[in-house]
Amino acid sequence: MLTEAIRRDILAEPEIRQVVSAFAKSPVSESLPNEFLTSLSSDDRVTKLKERYSQSIGDFLSLQAVPDAQINPDIRHAWPLSKIADKIETIETGYGKDTPEFWKRLQECIDDGDFLYGITAQERLMIVQRYRFARDVKLLALGAEVLDQKNNLSTC
Repeated sequence: MLTEAIRRDILAEPEIRQVVSAFAKSPVSESLPNEFLTSLSSDDRVTKLKERYSQSIGDFLSLQAVPDAQINPDIRHAWPLSKIADKIETIETGYGKDTPEFWKRLQECIDDGDFLYGITAQERLMIVQRYRFARDVKLLALGAEVLDQKNNLSTC
C-alpha cells in the first residue's frame, strides 16, 4: 500500500517526485527503505500509512542493519551463526563429554570467535526483505526521475 501510494503521488505531485527522484543516486542498502519513508514524512497519505503499520513495517525497517562484514561474500554464502548448544553437541560427539580434548576444542571455538560472527536464519530473511524494499525504492526513484526528465524535454 505504501509503494502504491507513493507511486500515485509521484504521478500527481511534482514536490514528491523531486524528493523521490533524489534517491536514484543513493546506494542500495538495508537502511535505504527507512531513509526513504522518513524523507516522505511531508506527505499526509504516506505518513498515515506509515503510522498505521508502524508496529510491523516501521519497527522492521528501523532495526539496525546487519554489518556487511557478516554478509560475506554474499547473503547466500554468508557464514551461519553457530549455536552454542549445537557446537557443544558436535564437540562432545567427536571428543567425548568433559574430556580435556573437549574443553580444549571448545576454548578454540571461543578464541576463534565462532559464536560472534555469522548471521542467523532470521537475519538472513530480514536482509533479503529489506533489500527487496530497497529495490522498490530504486524503481520508484527511477520512475520519478524519468517523469522529471520527460517534463524537462521539449517536444518538436
